[in-house]
Amino acid sequence: MGTITEAIGRMRRFLKREQGSVAVEFALLAPLMIAIFILTMEMAQAIDVSRKLGRMTVQIGDLITQQAEVKRADIQSIALIGRATMQPYRKTVPAVRVTAIDITTGNQPKATVAWSRCYNSCSQLPAFAKGAEVPLAEELLVPGMFLVRVETELNYQPIVAWSEGAKKLLGLMALDNIVMSETVDHHPRISTKIPCSDC
Repeated sequence: MGTITEAIGRMRRFLKREQGSVAVEFALLAPLMIAIFILTMEMAQAIDVSRKLGRMTVQIGDLITQQAEVKRADIQSIALIGRATMQPYRKTVPAVRVTAIDITTGNQPKATVAWSRCYNSCSQLPAFAKGAEVPLAEELLVPGMFLVRVETELNYQPIVAWSEGAKKLLGLMALDNIVMSETVDHHPRISTKIPCSDC
C-alpha cells in the first residue's frame, strides 16, 4: 500500500513541476516566430524592390529628357545607370523599354513611335516598330506633343533561396515570380523633340 501511495505522490510532484514548461513552449513557438520573421523580411524586401523599380523608371526618363538628342549608346548607358538603382537586389534584371512618341497635329491626333529601344530582356518588353501607333490616355493626346515613355518590368524572386518544400511550408509561394512593372511618360526638357539618329 505504501508503494502505491509513494508512486501517486511522485506523480503529483512530477506534474506540479514547471521547470521544463518554458522550454516546451519555446520549442512549440520558435518555428512559428522564425517563419513570421522571415516572411516579414521577404515582404519588406519585395516592397523595397518595387519602390526602387519606380525610382529607376523615373530616373531613366528624367536623364533622357535632359538631352537635346540621343544615340543608342547614350540610351544604353542611361539604362545601366538606372539599373544601378536596383542594388543590392541582383536576383533578376529588370527589362527596360524606352519609346519616343510623336503626336500628330490636326483634329484627330495620333500617337506614333518616333524611335524605340529595349534593354536587358527584350522578350519581356520588345521595342516598338517605328511609325507604330501607341495607345495614349486622352489627356496626353495633345497635337504636336512629343513624349518619352519608359517602361520597366521585373520578375521578382525572393532574396533567400528556398526549396519548393520550404516555400510551401512557410507560405512563400505568393512571393515567387511577382511581376512588377512601371510606366512613366516624360516631356523633353531642353528641346521640343529628342531625335535618335541611329535607333
